[in-house]
Amino acid sequence: MKAAESLNTERKKAKKRRFSNGKRICAAELEGEVCASRQSIKRWYEAGKFPEPHFIGQRRYWFRTEIEEWLEEQANAA
Repeated sequence: MKAAESLNTERKKAKKRRFSNGKRICAAELEGEVCASRQSIKRWYEAGKFPEPHFIGQRRYWFRTEIEEWLEEQANAA
């Protein structure tokens, strides 16, 4: 029983590492990066004011470089 739990934990960690490799940002991470809710982010990209997400399955991800460029544009505009 303990071995199965350990294996399951290792699989979860591996999956998290695979998607948190520094190149992609998931919606939860993005909220913290731009200090906005998921709904606000969705409104922004639907209005063309924010980079559109890339889908892996049904999950939304953004490329870190696109977000950094957007943040830089926002800082320059202010």
